[in-house]
Amino acid sequence: MDKKFLSVKDIDCYKSAFDLSNKIWALVAKWSYFEKDTIGKQFVRSIDWLDKAKARKIINDAQYLEIKREIENLPKQINQLIKYTNLALKD
Repeated sequence: MDKKFLSVKDIDCYKSAFDLSNKIWALVAKWSYFEKDTIGKQFVRSIDWLDKAKARKIINDAQYLEIKREIENLPKQINQLIKYTNLALKD
């Protein structure tokens, strides 16, 4: 029996994380040199700096809410992937 393997590009949580990283990149690209150098590089690598970026008014409320919503959705998608993988491995 041939097993079907998923391509990483077919995984919803990968696609969501990839899209989110592109949004962050586009957002940070518009910042001043100082903002990019102090928080931007870290923000691109780790979006845990979301609250700091909002507090420092580097991003606006709408950008904050959009990014936060996507971050909150990722664990659900990862959970679904784990469940799917576990079921597929049982076959």
